[in-house]
Formats: sequence, structure tokens, C-alpha cells
Amino acid sequence: MRPELPATPLGVPGDRTAAALGDSCDDPALVAVLDTVLASPVPMAYAHGHDHLLLYNEPFAALLGERHPGAYGRPAADVFGPVWAVPGMGDAVRRSFAHGLPFFTMDSLVPLAGSSPEGSPDGAPPVVDGSRPPALTRGFSRVRDRDGRIAGTLLVAVETTHAVTAVDRVAALAAVLSDAVTVDDVVRATLRHGVTDLGATYVRLALQDSSRDGWVTVRASSADLADPAAERLPPLWQPLPGRSASARGTAGGGDGAWDALAPRPDVRDRVHDGQVLRQWLGDVADAIDRQVRSVALFPFRLAPGARPGRDRTGVLAYACEDVEPDAAQLLVMDGCAELVGRALRRARVLEEERSAAQLLQRSLLPDNLPQHEQLLVAARHEPGAARATVGGDFYDAFRVSDGRLALVLGDAMGQGVLASSVMGQVRSSIRAVALTDPSPRHVLRTSSDLFEGMADSSDALSAGHFVTVCYVLLDPLTGEACAASAGHLPPVLRPAPVDGVHQAPRLLELPAGPPLGIAGERPDHDFRLEVGDLLLLLTDGLVERRDESLGDSLDELLRVVAAHPDADPLALCSQLLQHYGPGTSDDVALLAAARTSGRYRTARRVLPPVASAAREGRRWLGEVLRGWDVTYRVADLEVALSELVTNAVVHARSPAEVTVRAGDGRVLVTVSDRGAHGVAQPHELPLGATRGRGLSIVADLADAWGSQRTTSGQRVWFEVAVDPGATSGLRPGG
Repeated sequence: MRPELPATPLGVPGDRTAAALGDSCDDPALVAVLDTVLASPVPMAYAHGHDHLLLYNEPFAALLGERHPGAYGRPAADVFGPVWAVPGMGDAVRRSFAHGLPFFTMDSLVPLAGSSPEGSPDGAPPVVDGSRPPALTRGFSRVRDRDGRIAGTLLVAVETTHAVTAVDRVAALAAVLSDAVTVDDVVRATLRHGVTDLGATYVRLALQDSSRDGWVTVRASSADLADPAAERLPPLWQPLPGRSASARGTAGGGDGAWDALAPRPDVRDRVHDGQVLRQWLGDVADAIDRQVRSVALFPFRLAPGARPGRDRTGVLAYACEDVEPDAAQLLVMDGCAELVGRALRRARVLEEERSAAQLLQRSLLPDNLPQHEQLLVAARHEPGAARATVGGDFYDAFRVSDGRLALVLGDAMGQGVLASSVMGQVRSSIRAVALTDPSPRHVLRTSSDLFEGMADSSDALSAGHFVTVCYVLLDPLTGEACAASAGHLPPVLRPAPVDGVHQAPRLLELPAGPPLGIAGERPDHDFRLEVGDLLLLLTDGLVERRDESLGDSLDELLRVVAAHPDADPLALCSQLLQHYGPGTSDDVALLAAARTSGRYRTARRVLPPVASAAREGRRWLGEVLRGWDVTYRVADLEVALSELVTNAVVHARSPAEVTVRAGDGRVLVTVSDRGAHGVAQPHELPLGATRGRGLSIVADLADAWGSQRTTSGQRVWFEVAVDPGATSGLRPGG
């Protein structure tokens, strides 16, 4: 009796199975296999004969897409087209049919859907209709007829796209976090990943703040990330009200909102009503927080030795608005929280190391330089790019006993604690020697002898370390100067304009003696700094490049200095660093001095970190300027000061120390804070940006501005020409 063929999938004529099987229609073994295929709830197909004629069920038809129903009963090579040539497709079916060899692969991308897929020249799965192909776990095995001969191949395909997508999402976050160096980098990457990759409309991160014995939190929503400025600006941290960090660190302390962080064996118990989030946030909750109906909370540890369920020092929250996430999605979020905890631990260690190195570096440099009514002095120091060690570049300026000013710039060879230790000792020895005899020849000769003594008592220094120094002794009243060099680059002298015509800068003709620690003469060179002249001392980190000679680099430096004809030393230092780019491969130290004919007046005020600080700063600055009979561009000065004070109060969360200096038709305003954030930088902002306009406003209002790290925090300055008849050559700096 001929066995009855099973029903074909929806939309396939009833006789197409019989046509494909041919004489095998009466084979009960094959009919039984086909009956199993068509009744299976998972995608299955039977490829019959040498042509591999496809007979499949409804779930497999869904994978084929528009190819169904025309693919039923047709050769597999015609059905799949170029996909048939992808490794693990046609070759696997042919091996199974010819030799009975089984084949199995997990989570491979195979574009089965679509009407006309295009093959990839390198054999990779093509992309169908611009979308990613599904991930399939596939198995092929031979099928024997009633006589034991191989009659075809059984194909089983289970779509695992959701699993592959989950792995990809976690991997994407891991890849981004691997490049994150600072805590702010980790936070930005985490918030953006939650919104863009995980599809959450709202992500919030909370961390214990040991300095405040409490918690701080930061949030991002899809609306926030629509503003590109949010990616570049520091995250806006807010303190969480209520219980202390120690109380919150242990779940189960009687606070319903914080009890939601207690250990739970089932990850699905991490989903809570939005009211839990609002109780957790307290007064910090705003309109966007109140719109969250459901939230998934994932605590993580920042301390490697913390015990599960206790000492949890971070929380990651994802809003679940449209559809409650399934267990797989929650596991992805939980995995992301663990990655974030590890990245934050690493970033904190790196920040501590880098902060300690930079603090050590800055502590060995003077925060404030001596100024004179007829001499302006400015300096800048920039560490090498992405380096957590200290270097040996240093600068100094101090008055000697007869009222003259000593300018010192040097470079101790090497990096690390040894280089900074040498730098500190050399700087101190130069100051001490100059107290008895400040002449350049004497100071460098005696300092060299002291350095040789240091090397004799230190195995590390005896291994070839040396220090280059440029030393200038200058009389601010007369401009008479004398300089000497211990193997250092010569200073740049930019003369004052003559009859309104700018003069070309030049390298000072300063004979270079040997570095400190090496015997030899370091002859003096006398010169004069006229009113309007500017003298620039620099270390080689600014100009040395591997792809060009030092002579070419110095010629380029002279062209850059000539392009900025204003004689303000602070502006020139900032503009040089901006031109050569922050983050050079080596440390850079600059020291500049300019003679002026004006008398400078100075006022100082410390503003507390309160909301009214900006308003009080504007009022005080207006009173000071009116007392100095400054009336031109006062509004510009007040607005720019307001922005910098706000920046110090909001981001640095510290008092703002404001210094105002007026003279030569210009007003210089400096705002210093004690924050631990990076150096302020301006950004080009798109239309509609809601944050980050403060520094852009300062750059637009001021004739020049800049910022730098100090031992205690950050210093930002701006300068405005207040003489209506003056034409300023200043340009916004950085």
C-alpha cells in the first residue's frame, strides 16, 4: 500500500511534493521523514536527491521570505542563488549527501530571506535589503531510504538572532569602554550605549561619592542625546539626597527604594515600578524622571573585594517604557552593568595615577609669577599626550636682591619620578645660587657643580642624566638683560613695531654651553628688551618633530610667532599651544616676558560656590572698572566673567577666585577654581544645543582667552581691549 504524503505548506500545490519525490513517493522511510519535517515547530527542510530539491515546513518558509512558495520542490542551488556558495551551505549539503557527513554550526549569519540576494566577493554572507541577515544555528544530516541508501539531506535551522544581538550589544559596550580613560569617558559611553544600542529611552547612573559621604547621579535620555554638545561636555552630576553612602551601600536597610537593590536570584525581579525610581531620586527627580513608568535597576561594585549583596557602590537604571524586557534583555543589561563597574574601577585608578602625576608636576612649578608695572610675565606647561607619568620640563621666575627678575626654563632628561625629582632640585638650586650672585654665568656654573655632586651620590643620575637650562636676568625698568644657556634652545625675541610696522622675530644669538652636569663654559650674552619687545623661552617638546629637522621646526616657530603680532605674553603662550595642538608627544614648557609702558592696576575677589556667585561677580567687576575709569566694553567683560564663574561653580563646585588687571588699554580677567575636571575647551555647537555655550560666549566676547591646569585646579582667563582707539591684534585662544 502506497503511503499517504503529508500536507504541503500553505500556498504550495498539493502535487508538488509528489513531483519532487518522483519514484520515492512510495518509500515509507522518506514519507516518514517528510511527515516529521512538515509537522515540526522549528524550521526544517528535506533536500531530496542529487539536485537537493527542497521540501520544507511553514517555519522554514518564513526564513525564505519572498522565495516561498516558489522555492518548494526546486533545486536548493536555484533557491539560494549566491548564498548557496557561502561556506557551510551548499558544500555542507553536498558532503552530507555524498558521504553521509553531518554538519553543525552555531549563530552564523545567513541571508535566507529576500527575493534577490547579492553574494559577497569574499564569500561573506550578503546583506539583504540593507538589513543584517538573521543568525541561524544549523544542522545537516543524511537521510536513508528503505534500502539504506542516502536519499537526501535533513536541514534544521533555529534562528538565534536575539542571542547574537545580545552578545553584540555587550561586546559593543566592552569595545567602547576599552578606550575610555576617565570616569567621565565611561559615563558618557554607558549612557549613550543604553539609549542607542539597548533602545532605552532613559538611562541613569549613580555612584558613591566618598568625598561627600553620599551618592551622585547623572542621567541621559533620548532627548538629551539629540544635542551633540552633551557628548563633548562633562556629565552633569547631581547629589542624591537622604541617607549617607554607608547606609545606602547596604541593601535592606529599611528604605523601600534602596531595598530594590537587594540581591535577587531571578534577573526578572530587577524590574520595578517607576515610583521606586522617584523615591530613590527624591528632590533630584524632574519632569523626565516622573515620566518613567517602569525601570530596571542593576547594582554593581566598584571595589573588587566587595561582597555580593553588600557594599554595592554603583547603580545602573534603564527605563522600560513600551514593552517589559524579557529575561534575555535583562541579562544583557546586567552584563552591561558589570562591564561598567569594571571600567569605572579601571578609570578611577588611571585618573588617580594621572592626577597624582600631574599634581606632582604642577606642585614643582610656580602657580603665580612675579609681575611688574613695566613687565608682564606668563608661562604654560602642558604634559605629553595621554601620559600618566611626570616629566622634567620646568619654568620659574623670581626677583633677586637688586630688584631684577630672573627667568628660568629647563628640561631634565627623561620621564617619571626621577626626572621630576631632578627638575625640582635643579630649580631649587638655581634659586638658592641666584640669591648670592644672580649673574647667568655664575648661576649655571654653580648649579652644574651641584648637579655633578648629586650625580656622584646617585646611581640613577650617574647613568647619563642631564639637564638643559636657559637663564635670563632682566631689569624691568631699563630692559637691560643678560642670558646664558646650558645646552638649551635659544629664546625667541620679537621686537616692538617700528612706526606701526611689525618686525620679524628672531632667535637670540646666545652661545649654548654644555648641559648641567657636564664641564664647560656657558658664556653670558648681553642684550636689551625695549618697550614693546617680547621674549619667549621654550622647551624642545614644542618644536621637535620626527619628520623634520630642528632648523625647519624653528623657522616654522618664527613664522607662527610673527603671525600673532600682539605683545601679550599670556596670549602668545596659549596661541602657540593651540597652533601646535594640545597633547604633543613630549612635555612643553613656555615662559614669555614683555616690556610695557603702562601702569597696571589689580583687584581680587573670591566668590563662594553659590547660585548668586555670577550675579555678585558682575556687580563687583562693574564697580572695580568704574573706579578705574574704564567705561568701554564693560558689558562684554561682565558677561564673560559671569560665564566663567558659572563654569567654576557648576562644574568644579568650588569657590571662584577672580583677579582683574588693567593697563595699556586692556583688561585681563582670570578665574581660578579648585576643581578636578579637565582643562576647559570650546566646541562648535549646532543650532538648538542646550549646553556648552559658556566658553563659546567668552571666545566671542573676548579678544583672547585661554585655560590651564594649576596645582589646585584650573585657571581660565580672557582679555578685552578697552581703549576705543586701539586696534587689538589678539585672537581668541585656547
